[in-house]
Amino acid sequence: MVIVPTGKMRLMVAQNLDNPLYNAKPSIEPIGEEEIPEVDPSIDTSPEVPEAEPQQVPQGIEHKQKSKTLTDFVYKKLEEFGYPGRRLEDFKKKFVNETISPDGAKNVTVEIPDKKYPNPQTGETETVEAEDLSKIVGDIEKIFGLHFNGAKRSDARWTINMTSVKAANPEDGEMVRDNLDEVYGTPSKNNKKNPETVRGFTIGEMIKSAKHDFIKKLKKIIGGNNAS
Repeated sequence: MVIVPTGKMRLMVAQNLDNPLYNAKPSIEPIGEEEIPEVDPSIDTSPEVPEAEPQQVPQGIEHKQKSKTLTDFVYKKLEEFGYPGRRLEDFKKKFVNETISPDGAKNVTVEIPDKKYPNPQTGETETVEAEDLSKIVGDIEKIFGLHFNGAKRSDARWTINMTSVKAANPEDGEMVRDNLDEVYGTPSKNNKKNPETVRGFTIGEMIKSAKHDFIKKLKKIIGGNNAS
């Protein structure tokens, strides 16, 4: 079944409704010369910056900043020779050996390699010579108040001996042993003259002594005690 529209056709015209929001014109006021408020220079207007958290210092760098003990000092010196801190930590306890004698003297032994760390670029290895050792000993004496007591190089290491007792200086009055006793024998203490015989005489004592000697000789010439 077909449905056919009936009736008259009417033309519809769309109506235009005014949109108050669409047709509204923005009111733009002219910008005049306005007074800018003065800013007090004493007031800090910069934005606040949060404080940075303290960073942890790597273990190797920390030893460079302080040398409170002799072990720390040796640690720093070996780092200057190129040894990495991670390697030094494994042997740190063997750097220094300390003993104390019954009289209170402190004897310290320091052991370091006799070679520096190999150059990572060339692979060459420098040796620790006497000049390097002299600088180390001088710093130990200055910082820790110890005195050099000899060093030995063997088994790929330097063994440095330090002590708290200062070595005797011959100029301080201590006699140095020589071979004069072996050549001439030990001097006899009886050869020293009596201080009483060495003292000076007054004129009166000299005259009295001379008169006494003269009378003694005269008695011998004229016959002993018969002379008056």
